[in-house]
Amino acid sequence: MVVVIVAWEHEFAIEVGSKEPVLEIKRNIEQNLGVPMSSQTLSVSGWELVDGLDMEDDPIVTEEVGSKETVLDIKRNIEQNLGVPMALQTLSVSGWELVDGLDMEDYPIVTEGTKIDLIIKPTLEALLNHPTKIQITVKFSSRQISIEVDRTETVRSLKEKIHIIDGTPIKRMLLFFCGIELDEDFRNLSEYGIREFSEIIVFLKTMNRLRDDPPSRKLSVIVQTSSSLLNAATIPVEMKDSSTVNDLRQLLLSNKILPQEDYLFIHKQRIMRDNCSLRWHGVESGDFLYVFKGTVSRGEY
Repeated sequence: MVVVIVAWEHEFAIEVGSKEPVLEIKRNIEQNLGVPMSSQTLSVSGWELVDGLDMEDDPIVTEEVGSKETVLDIKRNIEQNLGVPMALQTLSVSGWELVDGLDMEDYPIVTEGTKIDLIIKPTLEALLNHPTKIQITVKFSSRQISIEVDRTETVRSLKEKIHIIDGTPIKRMLLFFCGIELDEDFRNLSEYGIREFSEIIVFLKTMNRLRDDPPSRKLSVIVQTSSSLLNAATIPVEMKDSSTVNDLRQLLLSNKILPQEDYLFIHKQRIMRDNCSLRWHGVESGDFLYVFKGTVSRGEY
């Protein structure tokens, strides 16, 4: 079979057999991308591929579901197939949790071929053996510092910690791990493969590379509601790319397009941040922004 290896902005395909060891795949990645095997963590749909196993051993489950299939039904099937108790399961799509009381029709982001991640709630023993806090080393040109971070922290959060500890201006920071720039502030550190004792390299932008933000552009986007909200309506909206997600929300509420409720917005399967601009989220004209009823706490971004 042919699998596609995606490592941040790098992507390449390799042919592997069902008996191919995970270590052999890591060796191929080291040869193709130059990432040391010891720094690699491979996963498929949230499942980490263990070094001692081969492709035939790793538990990836493909399941056909209907648009009316409930989240609870999917969890029940997982319990039957994998033996994971329903009470310990959390299902999500790109970080967006699927709520037990809803069905697939309520989630426009779930389409043909969508990968649903299964997170197993840890037991007390697992929490003790696998703490969420990790120690990383941050290296500058002439010094280095050790920082404790959470695996789920964002790149932006790490930059803020470096700024507090070292005083380095956030706007001048360029962070690199294994030769890859951590260039998306909203991504979790774990998404870049950062783990215990990882080394982060800090480069500083020269002053002539610091530029003012470009002028605002007008965007034409489509706001798509869920089936339980306005019967899956599509709402064309024009806004400046410098407008924030909160500006978009207020526009829809003030014009009485949406009922007075709390709402979440999703762009390309990622939860959008209220105080960040459409430009910051990478929104372009013609893009779909999905809206759901609900709120999200800071730790869930």
